[in-house]
Amino acid sequence: MADGVAYWAEHFGIPEAAFAEPGPHIVPHAALGGWNGVWAFRRGETWVVSAPPHLVPRLRQEPLAPRRLADRASLRDWLDAPGATVIGPAWWGWLDAAELRPAPAVAVEPLRGTDEPVRRFRASIRDEDWDGSGIDLETMDLFGAIEAGELGALAACRLRGAGAADPCLFTHPARRGRGLATAAGHAACRHSLAGGRLVFYQTLVSNEAAVAVARRIGFRNEATHLAVRP
Repeated sequence: MADGVAYWAEHFGIPEAAFAEPGPHIVPHAALGGWNGVWAFRRGETWVVSAPPHLVPRLRQEPLAPRRLADRASLRDWLDAPGATVIGPAWWGWLDAAELRPAPAVAVEPLRGTDEPVRRFRASIRDEDWDGSGIDLETMDLFGAIEAGELGALAACRLRGAGAADPCLFTHPARRGRGLATAAGHAACRHSLAGGRLVFYQTLVSNEAAVAVARRIGFRNEATHLAVRP
């Protein structure tokens, strides 16, 4: 299984050794291809800025100090993009089997999208709430946390490139705050780890509930990042 450094090195198209050097490292998009935005990633004292190729020479001429990359106004000024949307900062962590915490004392079952508990669960949730879950009931291996005989939370791991996966979690609105997402997410992550995948977790730093779930499962915070969309 690859680690988080190897994953991001491939994502940015840079050597793993670059993550041991202070940043910023300003590079043309690799995995991000033709995207017209900018991705700023920080791990410790290392910053990697992934940008469209035509921007890279100018950004390298006057690199922004790493501490200022976290400031939205400074970042927009540096990119000459006053109207750009800045998304983040996002919390990023990864998990290996040795750091997976003990499973919560909640019943969790492997499920399929066609199972009746899943069908009832999905029917009780508004489309606008469900659409952000990232869970595909037809293609993902599902894990459900059961409370009082009913499905209370659902989790699955979404497959990424480079042998990686990240958990998608959804708790029924009436059953939040009871540890169900942690239990279902723990099972989904354990399943992906058993398959030899790097399992990572990302959410907005401001989403304190999601960060708390990640930490309870065993993820450690390895990096933060910002996306700047024109």
